[in-house]
Amino acid sequence: MTGACSLCAAVGPVHRHHVTGRPAPLGAYLDHELVLPVCAACHASLHQGLRLCGLDFPVGATDSMAHRLHRVAATAELVAGASRPLALAPPSARALAGLLREAARTFDREAVAL
Repeated sequence: MTGACSLCAAVGPVHRHHVTGRPAPLGAYLDHELVLPVCAACHASLHQGLRLCGLDFPVGATDSMAHRLHRVAATAELVAGASRPLALAPPSARALAGLLREAARTFDREAVAL
């Protein structure tokens, strides 16, 4: 796929970085449509940063929703740190909206349980 990297703005071949990742190295992507285009160099450094933050894969009984939201936040911080806009293609924006709605429902259920 060709496009502009979301981090360095280089135009050329880009990878689809799955923002929320996978539950395990060979697992299916958690939010398959929530992607950002990144060049190969930025993709490697992005994953290295996620590993250093402990966000490569969920650990043990880590809440999946919390892990997914932490990865979205970490990715947004990296994009902002690169002084780039967080621009999402329509399918990715819909996937992010779905994730946020799911998170809101989780919090609503917790509030009712209190």
